[in-house]
Amino acid sequence: MTKQTYNIEGLKCQHCKARVEEGLKKMNGVAMADANVEQKQITIEYDPERISIREIQEAVDDLGYELNI
Repeated sequence: MTKQTYNIEGLKCQHCKARVEEGLKKMNGVAMADANVEQKQITIEYDPERISIREIQEAVDDLGYELNI
């Protein structure tokens, strides 16, 4: 498992936090997603053998946010 913290743009409220966390947690290979609205960051724990960070980035983009990797 890999655990990394990334900057995320567009995160403005608790609804945004819940939306991006729930969206990522549904992905095969993502074990944990914890967003911080105040710091505009998200910590993601994932299995790089099952999912790439690029796939995660695309999913975040599809949710309407921008993950800076």
